Amino acid sequence: MLEVLKKRKLKDTVVVVTRYFGGIKLGAGGLIRAYGSAVSEGLNEIGIVKRSLMAVVHTEIDYHWLGKVEHALRESTYQMKGTDYLEQVDVQTYVPIEKTAPFIDWMTNLTNGQAKVTVGNQTYLETLVK
Repeated sequence: MLEVLKKRKLKDTVVVVTRYFGGIKLGAGGLIRAYGSAVSEGLNEIGIVKRSLMAVVHTEIDYHWLGKVEHALRESTYQMKGTDYLEQVDVQTYVPIEKTAPFIDWMTNLTNGQAKVTVGNQTYLETLVK
């Protein structure tokens, strides 16, 4: 079981396999194959996710900037968390911690300096690898 996790380079992972004895003795090799294939099949079925530490960046803009900002975000590598429609629009975006400064510069340039960009809480974002 551990060898399957090592081959897939997985960390911080727990796998539990329960085998009910059905009267047939598999032997050491059979047990290794049975448990190993159970882990492989389980991982293939549920998939593997990568957890990345992100900052939630809030971009407050006037409504006339919304279309341009949403389009730019959809075309970028950033993932939108949500949008609040208040007196001004608050667009929340997941940004990798190390890319917050370039994101703020990009958003400021995109809106000709009219956006109020603030860095919010940090959170882990899970993305499907396979």
